[in-house]
Amino acid sequence: MNRATPWWLLVIAAIVCLGVLTFYQASQAQSGSRPTQSNAPEDRKEMITNLEEIKNLLKEQNALLRSGQVKVIVTELPKK
Repeated sequence: MNRATPWWLLVIAAIVCLGVLTFYQASQAQSGSRPTQSNAPEDRKEMITNLEEIKNLLKEQNALLRSGQVKVIVTELPKK
């Protein structure tokens, strides 16, 4: 083997990596569950709705914990 062999391996590895990244970016663009341009008012409305839902769920959880109807049992996990 001569000294040029490692350079060719490096070039081939770079081409393979570039090809993988190109396919990765293309697959993300095709899936496109959300549009690339965001709509700020709709995003804010969605976040507010989600936060209100979380707030309501926390209220329910706190009420359940305060009622004393929840029994928590703590056990140790078996050692491997």
